[in-house]
Amino acid sequence: DNTQVSGSLSFLQNLTQLQELVLSNTQVSGSLSFLQNLTQLQQLILDNTQVSGSLTSLPQLTGLTHLYVRNTQVGVPTEQQLATFTQQHLGCQLFYADDE
Repeated sequence: DNTQVSGSLSFLQNLTQLQELVLSNTQVSGSLSFLQNLTQLQQLILDNTQVSGSLTSLPQLTGLTHLYVRNTQVGVPTEQQLATFTQQHLGCQLFYADDE
């Protein structure tokens, strides 16, 4: 419900044991690449934020089960990127398009 959280995601890079991150409907911004150290992350929900980047920056997050990046600046993956992401993240539910 539009929490007043704002700023860059870079402060998260040292929270290596974090398993769930829900920042939807906030003013957070920054690139997904800051999350690459969060190898224990299972759920990442960033809908309706200013987060940007590409799904290709998340190969280390092999434990992801849910990834929501709807209504963000995250680029819609190409067919090849989506296939690679799916191979790296077997069983992950991915929601990235505005209309899904």
